[in-house]
Amino acid sequence: MSFQYIDGIKYKVVHTDVWFDTGITGYDLNTEFIALHSNGWMVVYYGYCWDGPSGPMRDTKDLMYSSLGYDALYELLRKELLPQECREAADEAMDKWSKACGVSDFRAWYMDVGLEIGGAPAADPANRRRAKTAPTPS
Repeated sequence: MSFQYIDGIKYKVVHTDVWFDTGITGYDLNTEFIALHSNGWMVVYYGYCWDGPSGPMRDTKDLMYSSLGYDALYELLRKELLPQECREAADEAMDKWSKACGVSDFRAWYMDVGLEIGGAPAADPANRRRAKTAPTPS
């Protein structure tokens, strides 16, 4: 996965699209930067911007992939393209991706606690964020 830091936005996917096996099946959704296919595979297109790991988690390389997939799924929840019942599956996917990238069991547990506390408000459509776009290089 290739990304770059952009002041005021944080991170932007560059060079290539990024694929995730979400385990969330039965939906066929497309937005400008995210597609979730009915087989559970999601693609986040290059150009997508996200804020990296949330809360007390530091922005470390082993969390960048999972934070990208997690932010994309939660964006679909906030936009009401996915029902709130999919939030638990999104949290489980985050845990799976994090561990696959080498996050320790303790840090994974710590993230799970954070998701239990902050997950519902982050997925709530009332808390929709205005989309951030990165400046186009000249």
